[in-house]
Amino acid sequence: MDAHGSSPWAEGPRDKPGHDDEGDHAAHTHGIAALTIVLDGAVSRLDFARALGGLAMSRGNDLLRVKGIVRFADRPEHPAIVQAAQHAMFAPEWLDDWPDSDHRSRLVFVVHDIAPEEILERFAFASPKIIGPPALGPHAPGTDAVLAPAVPD
Repeated sequence: MDAHGSSPWAEGPRDKPGHDDEGDHAAHTHGIAALTIVLDGAVSRLDFARALGGLAMSRGNDLLRVKGIVRFADRPEHPAIVQAAQHAMFAPEWLDDWPDSDHRSRLVFVVHDIAPEEILERFAFASPKIIGPPALGPHAPGTDAVLAPAVPD
């Protein structure tokens, strides 16, 4: 609080006339982007490990976070929760059942300067699609990725 009893956090650019939320948000992304992909069908653990492990190995410093639910071919009725952060990939946690009727594998990536196309290329074995609008700022590469609808096929 300042000498007048007001907090410097209480007001900011959003409170100023002519403030542009889009512009201010995008200007501060510093190449950070988030995107969600879905994978068609059940995937082999080996293919999945090669894709995510290869991305972690080559771009680990820029692979800030990955979380998802995956349908592996050897246990399709029991989804696995997967997580990774930079170079670390964690053991999957198995669920007893799917949380909803959508049994597609879904992965959320939070990355720094990794183009969506690079992620899609790694997972090409499973016909990946980006769902929803990627959260990309002007500094994030790959803003021209094709978007797929967020509804199951």
